[in-house]
Amino acid sequence: MRNLLEFIAKHSNLLIFLLLEIAAVMLIVSTHPYQYSRVLTGSHRVVAGINDQGDHWHNYFHLHTQNQQLVEQNAQLLEQLSALQGNDFSYTGAKVIDMTIHSPHNHFIINKGAEDSICEGMGVSNVQGAIGIVSQVGKHYAVCVPILHTQNHLSCRLKKNRYVGFTSWSGVNSRYVELTDVARHVSVEVGDTVVTSGLTTAFEEDVPVGVVDRVKIGDGDNYQKIRVRLMVDYHQLEYVQVGQRHELD
Repeated sequence: MRNLLEFIAKHSNLLIFLLLEIAAVMLIVSTHPYQYSRVLTGSHRVVAGINDQGDHWHNYFHLHTQNQQLVEQNAQLLEQLSALQGNDFSYTGAKVIDMTIHSPHNHFIINKGAEDSICEGMGVSNVQGAIGIVSQVGKHYAVCVPILHTQNHLSCRLKKNRYVGFTSWSGVNSRYVELTDVARHVSVEVGDTVVTSGLTTAFEEDVPVGVVDRVKIGDGDNYQKIRVRLMVDYHQLEYVQVGQRHELD
């Protein structure tokens, strides 16, 4: 109480000024309809702004929950579709919580691990296409190697003729990889779709990988130089599915 009295005594002039200002504003507002409407409009704007920000944050956290639910539902649907096709793949939804894309040996980390049935060698994909392979697993997280890794070579096919090749990343552009081991006699054109081969336990057949962007065949070359634009934009990577074919007993 003593401190309060000392504060009032010290700042008495300022407090009297503020009280007079408030009284003057109230008097003007109460006797002048125009000023009253302006003040009322201003207060509504403030309240609306506060409510808008509140709705924004509510929607943000609600959307995060919805996205988690959707990715889990999508994983379940993929698993059901796989069973109908006789591929017997299992899927788990996950969220990317860390990632690099500018290193020759990029990685990304997901928020699911061994306690969520994640194992090394599982394939990671999203609605756009194939992304990478699980390389290390902890209890509640897993480290994955993306296609954007100079030592990760994903088995793929040209969708139109089923010819098999492998992805190879130069470590430069995060939007492109090379499709290697495609013989010069194989028909390849710009716009052809590249998909997973299904020859490993990581991915089912025909998961999109990319689209042929450029084809070159040098004199005397036995293999074509094929540049593929990836379906997945790693800059926007967020929610994924992790899958693997069930091993036969």
